[in-house]
Amino acid sequence: MQSKISSLHTHVAYTLTFDTNGGSKIDSVSKASGATIDLTGYVPARAGYDFNGWYSDAKLTDKITSVQLTKNMTVYAKWTEKGCENPFTDVADDAYYADAVIWAVGEGITSGTTATTFSPNTDCTRAQIVTFLWRCMGK
Repeated sequence: MQSKISSLHTHVAYTLTFDTNGGSKIDSVSKASGATIDLTGYVPARAGYDFNGWYSDAKLTDKITSVQLTKNMTVYAKWTEKGCENPFTDVADDAYYADAVIWAVGEGITSGTTATTFSPNTDCTRAQIVTFLWRCMGK
């Protein structure tokens, strides 16, 4: 009886689904339980955007390059608008706030403390916050 259970367990397959967040479709992949899938070979395309990799969560906080299938899983694509390069050496591309910083600078809502630093860990004054809101409203 034990050998039948063991042999049944080895034939379990799981599916990896790709959520491309507006990019080109990538078909799901089914593999045996425990299989490792290298994600670097799965690169979607999206007009006007650069692909920034796969993430294990929909909030795009945990960047991954491979997955081991132990259950059905979904990976999520992250995109950066072309032409919106990150000029700041102190804002890592994979920082949770990087897209917001690049967007705010691109919209003229804020700027860095120098041409190459943003100083994300510096306190923000009440006057700066009011200025950001004023600029955000198009004033």
